[in-house]
Amino acid sequence: MTTSWQPLGSTTFDGAANSEEFGSSVSVSANGSRIAIGAPKRDTNGSSAGGFAQGSVEIYEWDEANSQWANIGTLEETTSQDELGTSVSLSADGNWLVVGAPYNDSEGTSSGRIRTYQWNNEAWTHRGDIPGETGAERSGSSVSIAANGDNIYIAIGSPFSKGDLSNQKTSSGQVRIFKWDGNSAWDQLGNDINGESNSDFSGTSVSLSADGSRVAIGAPSNDENGSNSGHVRIYEWDGNSAWDKLGNDINGESSIDYSGTSVSLSADGSRVAIGAPKNDGNGSNSGHVRIYEWDGNSAWDQLGNDINGESSSDYSGTSVSLSADGSRVAIGAPKNDGNGSDSGHVRIYEWNGGEEAWNLVADIDGNNGDQLGTAVSLSEDGKAIGAGGIQANGPGIARLYVSHNNAPAGTDNNITINEDGSHTFAASDFGFTDTDGNNLSAVIIASLPEAGSLKLNGTAVTANQSITAADITSLVFSPAADANGTGYASFTFQVQDNGGTANGGVDTDPSPNTITFNVTGANDAPVVTAITSNKTEDDTSYSIDLLATASDADSSDSLAVANPSAAAVDGNNNSISIPSGALSLSGQNLTVDPNAFDNLDNGESVVITYSYDVSDGNTSTANSATITITGVDDPAVITGSSSDSTQPQEIQDPQATVAQTSFQATLVSTNTVTNQLAIQAALATGISLSNVAIDFELTLEEGLDDVNATIPLAELLGDLTLTNTDGKRNPNKHLIYYSIDSTGNLSPLSYDPLTGAGARFYDTNNDGIADLLSLKLIDGGFGDKDGIKNGVIVDPSTPAVVEINPAFTQQANGFLRVSDSTDAAPVALALKASLIARSSPATTIGYVILNAGEEASIVNNLSGFKERATTLFTTLESDDAIADHDMRFERDLLLRNGQSVRFFAITDGSLAELSSLSDSRFSFLDNTVHADTGTASIGGGSGRVSFELSLQSDQNLSALIAQEQTVAPLLDFTAFSETDTITGAIIQAREAEHDAITGFYRVLNTSGSVRAADGSLLTPGDAGYAAAALRDANQVATFSDLSVADGQSTSTDFSLQDSGTFAPFAQVNGHTFFAFAEANADGLSHFRSLGTNLFGLEDQLGGGDLDFDDHIIGFNISGLTRSDQAAVA
Repeated sequence: MTTSWQPLGSTTFDGAANSEEFGSSVSVSANGSRIAIGAPKRDTNGSSAGGFAQGSVEIYEWDEANSQWANIGTLEETTSQDELGTSVSLSADGNWLVVGAPYNDSEGTSSGRIRTYQWNNEAWTHRGDIPGETGAERSGSSVSIAANGDNIYIAIGSPFSKGDLSNQKTSSGQVRIFKWDGNSAWDQLGNDINGESNSDFSGTSVSLSADGSRVAIGAPSNDENGSNSGHVRIYEWDGNSAWDKLGNDINGESSIDYSGTSVSLSADGSRVAIGAPKNDGNGSNSGHVRIYEWDGNSAWDQLGNDINGESSSDYSGTSVSLSADGSRVAIGAPKNDGNGSDSGHVRIYEWNGGEEAWNLVADIDGNNGDQLGTAVSLSEDGKAIGAGGIQANGPGIARLYVSHNNAPAGTDNNITINEDGSHTFAASDFGFTDTDGNNLSAVIIASLPEAGSLKLNGTAVTANQSITAADITSLVFSPAADANGTGYASFTFQVQDNGGTANGGVDTDPSPNTITFNVTGANDAPVVTAITSNKTEDDTSYSIDLLATASDADSSDSLAVANPSAAAVDGNNNSISIPSGALSLSGQNLTVDPNAFDNLDNGESVVITYSYDVSDGNTSTANSATITITGVDDPAVITGSSSDSTQPQEIQDPQATVAQTSFQATLVSTNTVTNQLAIQAALATGISLSNVAIDFELTLEEGLDDVNATIPLAELLGDLTLTNTDGKRNPNKHLIYYSIDSTGNLSPLSYDPLTGAGARFYDTNNDGIADLLSLKLIDGGFGDKDGIKNGVIVDPSTPAVVEINPAFTQQANGFLRVSDSTDAAPVALALKASLIARSSPATTIGYVILNAGEEASIVNNLSGFKERATTLFTTLESDDAIADHDMRFERDLLLRNGQSVRFFAITDGSLAELSSLSDSRFSFLDNTVHADTGTASIGGGSGRVSFELSLQSDQNLSALIAQEQTVAPLLDFTAFSETDTITGAIIQAREAEHDAITGFYRVLNTSGSVRAADGSLLTPGDAGYAAAALRDANQVATFSDLSVADGQSTSTDFSLQDSGTFAPFAQVNGHTFFAFAEANADGLSHFRSLGTNLFGLEDQLGGGDLDFDDHIIGFNISGLTRSDQAAVA
């Protein structure tokens, strides 16, 4: 692993004047946050002489908060030419500093001395000096400090000391070790450690272990292995009084190596690095460094090979420094020319135990003439290095470098896979490269393939998941079954190296690359599903697409029917012949004529098996269609005046899609429907059952679970009549609608307001007599005789007529009952609520219903109340002046005979907002019965809202269009076809500052579902609802762009030929508001029903003043023209 190294911070450490050799000594603290730099040739007072100077040491600390270096001290000699700073050593915590001044004359000329300092968080406090023993020994040429808790140790090299040898001509050298007494003095630990021989210069370099128990001493001129071969000796403190040599001398490799010029011990003293700057292993004076490890017993063993200098005359090994654990070594080669003459460089190596080798991790070059590498000092973890260069023609420099990892890079790749195959990844698939030479650590899956599956060990990969390099071979991509194509799928990835992110490094490629899969196709056999069909002998001829259930993964293949054959069996599994004309094949379409089997008895069946192959031109798959024909009794034919007596009656199913869908139901006599099902329950006295029934089965569109079918009553009433002998409507006659189950039982389907389902009857031609049945049935629920939620509604049914005299009766519990006191016939009674007086705030009027015998207590709690509550309409404020006299502030409601109702009011709010029945905005309304008029008054009192409640016979055309205005205000035109014409007037008024443009869009049901452009079903609150609702195909052109000026009212005639359920929307001041609260950004409904087909808008986001008069739109329906009838006024 290699990393890039860069200076920490923008500050550079530079000498002040030429030739002061700033950077000739460097020492950094364990964490690399402090650095001490010596400038021994600095002339601090202008009095340098004889080539000597006073010298100086500068200490800097890294300011993390401001990302810069701060000078925390400059130590200077001012009176003598001591060359202070020749050597420097910082303790691991950076709080102790020892500085060598080898030319100090305190004990004789050039006896030398060292000076010690301690940091007190403000300044460097002088902690004493240790002078050399005699003149000319240059004590302090090398120093090393070790701080082990309160135990502070100093090793001092005096390479020119004569030691204890007599009559020597040159210096053997000497090292002394001292310990701080914790107060004010340095005590020598043991005796002097003298050089071995004359002119050894022992003490040229010195290094202590972290606890001060071991010391390594370099003697570069020792001649034991040749003249000036040099050696290093390591000593260990015996814990009492002496330094014992640890193992043998470590001799230089050959003559003139000067091995021991530099030396560095690991923190535990088990490894030692030794520099020999004049070794010729890679050219003359290329230099080298060797690292040794203590075997724990008696010897120092070389660790790895020699680390040779890069080129001749590099003098590599001039300086050396080990990390605390001895796993990294920094080597200075000040004469290397890699970046200019004498630019110098520092190389850092890391021990690889598996390879038993020192691997290069950094090569830091100086600039021309810097002589970088004169001194080096590694941090504890080996990730920061201080390096100095004395610059022969300059003042000298020092730098602190930190490792910095550069981002790796991946490569785009195209991989080819066979259809239904898979690809197991290898590291090479990702094209990993790294300028630092680091290894691939992981691959990050930035985005997933748009097709197929990408799994790691069988589990689907997620976006941004990291896959380690070791796990890459467990990563597998598989295309979907039978899928193929060029550029079938792709995903993006980022490679990550193992260089880390310390000091602003980047280990992940910031630019994702792409792997693209090309899947080579293979021919697939067609896939088929057997076809079944069930018909009766009376069904008309129909076609079966024999390829409807066949598919082929190869989209370019064309499918065809081959090798057809047919066989038939009767109900006893006996083979029978197939009548001529029963089956005919044209291409892929099989035409079946059930009438060919019209001789079958009721319940008898024939099963035809039509076998064939589905071929794609290359391969084929066998399939079959099983067709069952069942015999039935022929139904009786009912003759009516409005349709051909031989044809089924058509019924409209508007909720199945935006456009109307038609389905067929057969009109038969009631006795025929129940021919084998004798009526099990006798009808109550006075109820007359129609002699015509309807028998139909309806399949719903996917996603819908109810149907609102509209059926003309003319044929269905049969022999029933709603008129008196004079032909006028008998107001006491009421319609009931019954369902007939499989056993012949009758159950009422009259509209029940508690379920919102059942039969309602309308007078659409304004002749006073109901002519249309609106029948809402629920799949698996109300009115569905198979009782299963299966997308199919089955409902054999018929109408009946009864005469009753319903009236209002006040109940002790505050409810108002509507019933015939003597007749409990299950009639749905039509009531009209007409507004009399408005209150000062806008008020929402609603009601709750109880069945006969139910206790009022069930609506005394909020949950029970909301379950039963229905909104009737909202009133405008009493002082609202814009209400037009043509606006119909009234609404119809239906109650079953015997049900009770109680009305309530909510001021400035809605039912959905209630959190308690104690809410001050909520109140129940009083009721008063007027027996003389057959009406009831609701509300009353000064300033309170009030309205009149009256009974009516049949609801009119306006009520039909308003029948679904309970959940949200809607216009329901589902009873009409697109060829019918509805006419009327649009009444508008406004009292608002902002202009509102209002229109209507098509919804599929009362919940507000719409179709998006892709055919998907969206409900209010779904993402993309607004865009889907307001696309051109969904908007109602006749009711678009409606607007009115502030304080004005208008009336505009309209003529509509359309079908469906329409919901309002408004665009105001940059906002779009809907009637469905979930579709609005504020979660509120912005439209209220003010009456029959009368809507009010609140145009403020968040609810505004809740007066719903910001745009009032009313639809006064005046007439209907059926496509086969004349206009009705």
